[in-house]
Amino acid sequence: TRILFRPDITILYDINMQYETYLNCFDLWCYVHPGMTIDFTYNGKRHTLCHPEGLEGYMTNNIIKARKYRQITHPIILNGKTESIKAHEFEIPQEDGSVKKEVKNTEIKMEYQVFFTWCTNVHSESIESMANGLKTYSGGTHETGFRAAVTDAIKRYIANNNLLPAKSKIEIDGSDIRESLVALVAVKHSQP
Repeated sequence: TRILFRPDITILYDINMQYETYLNCFDLWCYVHPGMTIDFTYNGKRHTLCHPEGLEGYMTNNIIKARKYRQITHPIILNGKTESIKAHEFEIPQEDGSVKKEVKNTEIKMEYQVFFTWCTNVHSESIESMANGLKTYSGGTHETGFRAAVTDAIKRYIANNNLLPAKSKIEIDGSDIRESLVALVAVKHSQP
């Protein structure tokens, strides 16, 4: 498929295209969709973008290497798919004044990819997230769920393996666990 885009002054108020913005966006799409190739030409500059390694490559190239993070652990990679049915109940007023209840079932499909590690030169958490191929700069439930899951898993591991003395007054907080955490959380959701 070949797409040629030229901005139309009759539709767009500002036809100045920001080269870096488009290049970064297309580059991200190629990470999100491994195997996709985009040939991007702008004012005579041509770039061919393709990232067959997918989001694992994004984590390595754009997060770990670009920011010069020093990993303590090898990245942990989680992939999965889930499906569920969510029932929505509606009340529909009738002409006679009664109310008819109707239930509509919605199938929800979700895929997720999570890459995370801890790094020595990061002094807080650094989490990037995406939903349906778009960066979610303000986080979202997928990012909140990941934080809670990491915190819960490590606290349970500590408790199950008696890693703290029984009468210890030390309490491990979620922020302690997530200090130095570097992660990429990506979801594809049918009902965002």
